[in-house]
Amino acid sequence: MLERRWHSAILPREFAPPTANAPMTKTPSLPERLPDFVGLGSFRTERGFVESLECAFFLPASETARVWVLVRSRGRSLVLLDWKFSCELVVGTGVLAAEDVFHSGYVSWDWGEGVEQTLIGDATRLTVRRGDAEGSGIVRARFVITPSALLRSADFLTEREGETVSRQVVRAGPVCRVAPEMAFRFASVYRRVAAGKVESNVECELIESAAMADPQHVLSALGDVLTLASLAERRVLILTGWIVEYANGAAVTSYRRDFTAPSEEESDVDQTLISLASIAEFLNASIAKLAGLPHPGALKQAIHFALHGQGRGIGDSFVMLFAGVETLLNLFLSDENLEPIVPQEQWELWFERMSAALTGEKDFQALGPETQSQLLGNVRGANRAFFADRFARMCLSQKIDLNDLWPMLGGQASLYGVRNRIVHGRVFSTDQEWFRVISAKYHLLWTLERSILCILGWPIERSRVSARALGGLTLYSSWRADRDSVLRAK
Repeated sequence: MLERRWHSAILPREFAPPTANAPMTKTPSLPERLPDFVGLGSFRTERGFVESLECAFFLPASETARVWVLVRSRGRSLVLLDWKFSCELVVGTGVLAAEDVFHSGYVSWDWGEGVEQTLIGDATRLTVRRGDAEGSGIVRARFVITPSALLRSADFLTEREGETVSRQVVRAGPVCRVAPEMAFRFASVYRRVAAGKVESNVECELIESAAMADPQHVLSALGDVLTLASLAERRVLILTGWIVEYANGAAVTSYRRDFTAPSEEESDVDQTLISLASIAEFLNASIAKLAGLPHPGALKQAIHFALHGQGRGIGDSFVMLFAGVETLLNLFLSDENLEPIVPQEQWELWFERMSAALTGEKDFQALGPETQSQLLGNVRGANRAFFADRFARMCLSQKIDLNDLWPMLGGQASLYGVRNRIVHGRVFSTDQEWFRVISAKYHLLWTLERSILCILGWPIERSRVSARALGGLTLYSSWRADRDSVLRAK
């Protein structure tokens, strides 16, 4: 088994700021502790440079903490002159493999012979292999998720002398079956931190562990589940790592840090899109619906826009949410399967006449070939269905009812009109005018969320974007006055 160990000569040192001669000055926030693993690592760059260097690994202290690698170099190192490299460290029968380690600055560190300037790398992916799993069957696979109000279990912990001695599950976390041979069970896990405090997090277990023989398939399926769970929670949930255990005692632990850590602020379970009581049913129904879509990636992208458009900004969030709506239009009503405004054969005859009339004008001929071609292309493209027509068709085909929300269409004070004003640079000149756009932003969010739920086949009445659920919100009921104010704004 791979153990955490270090050279006896190494003493813990505070990570001090680098000297003035250091090319980078970023100092990571690391706990004052010894490295988890130290040894002679094999380093490789994308340009093929290979070198053996002494290194020290600090495993992450939490689900979103970074994976840091200290690298010692006593002279000129071609590897450390590069901005990115990989590293493999063998310790006993175990192997640490760090992919995409980014040059992240220098720190002062004592390797046992006095303080030296030491490179620190930020590893986006790290795999720790303990023992040889070759030929041994998988007995358990667990996945670590960022905190979630909907996926965690509710447990009663009994402690004695500062140690947890028993755990009683009061409410189990949801189980989502992705396929007949693959299901995930979510639950809370606990760890004791400084001052005896107990922190909880979310872990997911693959019920049929043998499915992990195809890890990419499992990780892709879990990614889809987390996308839907993120929509339900209105918060981005991220897979941060996983542990695979084998029958012969070997284990493989994988950490991934190629993401922006979500806010540490906990979700309010009363403000989620889907209620806690319905989360298991929602996940199971939605994952089946998602799998049946011709282009599921488009819906997942729309969910991404819905989640990231909920930020505190106004203009940028509005544009992002609108991009989510347009993504849905492309999912169901692309240019290829929409009938043109005028039958295509008739339009070709009209276009030939308009083209001949334009090209016969001296002023048109003076514009130059490039401008002429652009104008004629615009004329030909004018036969495509407009946004209004495409949106109306989507709402009709997917049975999306938006009658109680700020209208998407209908002049410059519609949601579409507000979007055009923002992207074309027409300024809302006063704070009061921008305040009214906040209301439009939330109505656009609710429009997008309703549309996504309808496409997933989930009843709007069983969500917090229904008319009944929104009824108590001022922004929901005041949209007519806000729209009139936007209409008056110059």
